[in-house]
Order: sequence, then structure tokens, then C-alpha cells
Amino acid sequence: MKSLRSFFCFIGIASALMAAPQVIVLEGELTNTTADVSAPAQLVLTIEGAIVKAQLVTAAPLTGTGELAGVLENGWCHLQGTLEQGVTLRLRGGLNERDFRGTYLAAVPGDLVQYGRFHFTRKQP
Repeated sequence: MKSLRSFFCFIGIASALMAAPQVIVLEGELTNTTADVSAPAQLVLTIEGAIVKAQLVTAAPLTGTGELAGVLENGWCHLQGTLEQGVTLRLRGGLNERDFRGTYLAAVPGDLVQYGRFHFTRKQP
């Protein structure tokens, strides 16, 4: 009986470890509060445990496309990456079943740090 219990415990752990990553497609808006400019954007999150990888595409008048990486802990998501033209972007916010919203810092080469906010909602399948 003990070995049967151990077997099922092993199967449960193996299944959890082999679970497919969760992919979330979000659409919304980034607002650069330093320059008072907003733009539409899309963010695709791939979540595997606490590890998050993201692909950001931002439309004009803001620009910035690239990969971000970070962590998700208790609903708080922290992402960072280097976008086109060497811009370092750091996003921090709350992620729930409906949306992802928070603030960001953008370090533009040769310029001062810029601040902003974002609000993305889940795209319906």
C-alpha cells in the first residue's frame, strides 16, 4: 500500500513539473507620463511556474519591440528587457484573470529615465 501511495505521489509531481506553460495574450495601452504620450501595444506572456517571458510590440507614437523576462509572485509581475535601439524597459504591476496594469521605467540611451503606466486586458480567444 505504501509503494502504491508513493507511485501516485510521484505521478502527481511529475505531471505538475511537465505542465505546459500558460500563454496569455494582452492588448492595451502604454502611457509615457514624462512626455504625456500614449500608444497601443500588445504583450504576450508565457508563464511557467514563477518564470515569465514576454514579447512586447508597441505602436506609434511610442516605439519599442522586444523580449522581456521576469518573475510572477503572488499576482505581482516584474519584467525587464532591452528593446530596439537599446532602450531598457522595466515593468511592474498586478496580473489577474482580467488584466495586467502597473508602472514602468524606460532608460533611453543618452537621455534621462522616462516614467509611464500601462494597462493591458486579456484578449478573448
